[in-house]
Amino acid sequence: MKMNRQKKNTLLLLAAVLLISALSWTVYGFGTGAFQKKETKTVEVQVDGSRYGRYPLDQDTEFEIKCINGHVHFIIKDGKAAITESTCPDKVCVHTGWISQSGELIVCLPNQVVVTVL
Repeated sequence: MKMNRQKKNTLLLLAAVLLISALSWTVYGFGTGAFQKKETKTVEVQVDGSRYGRYPLDQDTEFEIKCINGHVHFIIKDGKAAITESTCPDKVCVHTGWISQSGELIVCLPNQVVVTVL
């Protein structure tokens, strides 16, 4: 009889530990967004205040954007975006480097180009 009671207590303890573990994992997963569908980030390119286009960060691409004062060379690669070449004098947009996080942006004031990660 004593062995059955000890076995029953062990099983109850094991069940409680498993239940707490499962609940903790579930709360953590929903709290951090691990169970949510990941949306592909996009970048929006604006030229002279108008939308030039939106591009997904998960598709590599590159192109020239012709502007009033010249051009900029725009690249998306490995989930990041950058302006790698520009006809502007200070090249602040080129020196900004790669962006990939929501809210980050690249601005080329002389060419009036703004690239924003959405």
